Amino acid sequence: MSLFQRGVISTSKNEFNPTLTADGKTLYIVHSLPGFKESKIMVSQFVKDKWTIPEPVSFSDTRYRDSDPCITPDGKILFFISNRPTDGSETAKVDYDIWKAELINGNWSKLIPIKEVNSSQMELGVEYSNGILYFNSTRGGQATSSDIYYSILENGVFSEPINIGAPINTSKFEADPVISTDGNYLVYSAWDRTEGRGQGDLYVSKKTEDGWSEAVNLGDEINSSAFEFTPFFSYDGKYLFFTSDIQDKTSSKKDKEILNGQFNVYRVSVKKLFKSLSLI
Repeated sequence: MSLFQRGVISTSKNEFNPTLTADGKTLYIVHSLPGFKESKIMVSQFVKDKWTIPEPVSFSDTRYRDSDPCITPDGKILFFISNRPTDGSETAKVDYDIWKAELINGNWSKLIPIKEVNSSQMELGVEYSNGILYFNSTRGGQATSSDIYYSILENGVFSEPINIGAPINTSKFEADPVISTDGNYLVYSAWDRTEGRGQGDLYVSKKTEDGWSEAVNLGDEINSSAFEFTPFFSYDGKYLFFTSDIQDKTSSKKDKEILNGQFNVYRVSVKKLFKSLSLI
């Protein structure tokens, strides 16, 4: 694995949850203070063979926390989570809901909460793939437990969310689901597993005739004693991006400044990783 865009995208500050358009030229990412405080969605463009310094999206509002962006391949619709109010007031909510914005003539449309899938609990880790919205939620009733759900877009309306079930969901915390471009793999983060390396690890499940297979820990190439989460498949299927707060293991002063225990973005070859796990 390698640190993604050292000093531009991955810096000494908190960066997490990358998502890119299919052409690989627009990147959305989240910046926050420690503890996910003051989280906001940033955007960077690939111009003249380099990435620009990320800037807040135009609808960013310091009164609210926006996070977990997912951009559609064409770059026209951005799904994300936010504690923005949905009742017409200006008071931030305690929980997060899923929202969307549409890019029209270069400007973001009015932000719209996805009321069909939102609940009074936390909705997090949104992913949109081929007409299906995946996310994780604490709607089971315990803040220490989260399950992965999905909702199907039918005639412009999302269906009632469906719990993805076992073997993906357990009594523990499952989050951040992403689907590979070919639809054959589900990667997600899970916390507090007995075989886990750290606070959170990434797992992969393969689609079978009977549903999703038993998940496999992505191993030492990805997971560490730190916190790994927010995976993302590039649309060309070549790379898996993810976030980790692993600290410095080198003697480079520049790397030590970046790998300081804050979140950074990494990427790894999907083919190489899945071959090492005997998945392909």
